[in-house]
Amino acid sequence: MFARPSRCSLPLPRASWGRNSRTIWTASRQSSAQRWVKKSSASPGGVIIGAKHQVKLADIKRVKCVCNGALGTLCVYTKAKGGFFDMPDMKLPLSEVTLPLLEAVMTRNTGNGIDFSQGNGFDQKNSEYIIIRYMDSGFFVSGDGSFREQWQEIAYRRIKAYNYDVNEHWGEKMG
Repeated sequence: MFARPSRCSLPLPRASWGRNSRTIWTASRQSSAQRWVKKSSASPGGVIIGAKHQVKLADIKRVKCVCNGALGTLCVYTKAKGGFFDMPDMKLPLSEVTLPLLEAVMTRNTGNGIDFSQGNGFDQKNSEYIIIRYMDSGFFVSGDGSFREQWQEIAYRRIKAYNYDVNEHWGEKMG
């Protein structure tokens, strides 16, 4: 549809539409993490900004993984307990950026990780199968192999307990 100029060295931005027709996300030179989390002077921990809502990272008390097959969402809550109408404060799509990021936020804020207890209603009893696609315990380890803070070690051990690390199972077979 759009032709790329032959002398252009920059890639053209791609646009994709979300469920809401007013939501347009464009791919740019900033990383995926920079698009989801914006540092704010009002809150030192950062803010997740969506199309309609924004949530401070320090206010997140619960995150629930809800999957129905290949597609899934992370429901973010700022209250520790839900009521009868338990509506999330924000919904984020599952990706290799959002899942480890929110696992780190949950471990830092509450000491617990994301709730993977809800299944897809068909063959999966829980959402733990999604961990193998998007999360690796090495995300929480520093470059030198150590942990800078206690919550990093807690998150590392929690994800390592699922035994889904890519390098451990498939690294030697593929390499």
